Order: sequence, then structure tokens, then C-alpha cells
Amino acid sequence: ERTLGVLPICHTWGLCISINSTFATGGTLVLVRRFDPEETLALAARHRATGLYGSATMFHPLLDPPRAEPPALRPV
Repeated sequence: ERTLGVLPICHTWGLCISINSTFATGGTLVLVRRFDPEETLALAARHRATGLYGSATMFHPLLDPPRAEPPALRPV
């Protein structure tokens, strides 16, 4: 299990859902310094993330048509 941590960990939601749930299952957490849709997709592909928690305001730009060639993401 590899989780991409895009939620702010200074907030209880980011702390509990990203860090605690990932470590409780023995997974790996890849922290993202600041949410950027294109960088998030690239990191998800590079690290082969299997989980990504976020808010609706984060998922909307991830689902918008890409401005550049999207990274190759494979379904799990």
C-alpha cells in the first residue's frame, strides 16, 4: 500500500487519514509539500500510489482535462 499524502497534516483529517491509517496498515506514505494537480498526478505515477485521500476541491482539478500529456497511470 502506497498512499500519496496531499492533505495538510497540520489538520486532524490529514493526520488521521493520511499518516495514521497508512502506518497502521504497514504502508508507505509519500508526502506532497503543496497540492498541485499536475504534480500530484506525476507523483502518483512515479511512486505507483495505490491510495490518495483528498477533498472534493482537490479532486475536481485532478479530473479536469490535462494541459499536457498525462502521466501513465495504471489501474490497480
